[in-house]
Amino acid sequence: MSIINCGGKTELWKYAEILKEIDIKFITSADFDFLREGLNEYFTNLKYDKDFNDKLNGLKSKISSKVKNKYKSIGELNDVGLIKEVEGYLESLYKNGIFIFNGELENLYIEKPSFDKEAGVIETLGKIIEQSKTIDNFLELQQYNNLLALFVFYTWGLKEYKEKVATKAF
Repeated sequence: MSIINCGGKTELWKYAEILKEIDIKFITSADFDFLREGLNEYFTNLKYDKDFNDKLNGLKSKISSKVKNKYKSIGELNDVGLIKEVEGYLESLYKNGIFIFNGELENLYIEKPSFDKEAGVIETLGKIIEQSKTIDNFLELQQYNNLLALFVFYTWGLKEYKEKVATKAF
């Protein structure tokens, strides 16, 4: 099992393309704003069925009619019907090996670190060790658990995870 930092959401497709070419199973994960920037390019460059882009563009059109700023989380959509529709779309991506968080990873911290990105992760790991606490004292883990189950199912094909992945029942 490996995790690759791809250097940003616009670079994900390049890594996915290489992994596909050498027949390595993988999943893609990104922050919520990947819907806004990067996912169309991902679908196009990896030659996904046109239906994926069409559904995304329809959804983005609905979002832009209701949200005037650059949205970074599902909560910013402020419309129950639209949120349900986006959740359904995310579910369809999930079943196709693409995991999109409901917001930014930085917002999953319970205790926000002083530093951003990788430095914040290292700081949090240091606190876990220093304070002899578990990671759930510092991070909301539900979405990470869903991502891990998806990874296990897609890469290892373990049957006991199939139902959990299908329903996100953790």
